[in-house]
Amino acid sequence: MLGIGLVVCFLAFRSFNGHAASDGDFTLREAMQFLHLCSIATWSGGVIIAGLITAPCLASANHFDDLALFGRRLSQTITVALAIVIATGIYNSWEGQGGSLVPLPHTPWGRMLLLKLSFVLLALGHGARVRFLLKAPLPWTDRQATIMRRWLRTEAMLMIAVIVCSAWLANLPPGEM
Repeated sequence: MLGIGLVVCFLAFRSFNGHAASDGDFTLREAMQFLHLCSIATWSGGVIIAGLITAPCLASANHFDDLALFGRRLSQTITVALAIVIATGIYNSWEGQGGSLVPLPHTPWGRMLLLKLSFVLLALGHGARVRFLLKAPLPWTDRQATIMRRWLRTEAMLMIAVIVCSAWLANLPPGEM
């Protein structure tokens, strides 16, 4: 519980001191950035932990059905977080570009945003594949568990790329030519 509290405090601090804070204190832009950071932490953290730790452990212990059930619950949670990521990401991007998409490919911030968006779309597509696999009926076989473990690991790597791009994006001034 302490860890969650510290993460929320860190995200709030980052939201209230980053690009979103340029409009003043306690603005809609800061609130949207906070929601964006919390939901991206849920999405990326869930996928990374699942892909690099949980799925390999469950698969290696031959808990194939537990892996399927875990994946289904994770997918439901991530779907909610993803809806928030998309909505707040569109808002943040629009505000970061001053309400115009014209300068997007002409600024370092815009190009990094496009690269991040590319990784997000790849992760979304890959996540859809994982979700399709999760619809398979129980009991699961070793083959299904192996595919699930590999796909989750790949999705985790894509999420790490999204986080790297996000960190780079957070350190670029938005909208400057």
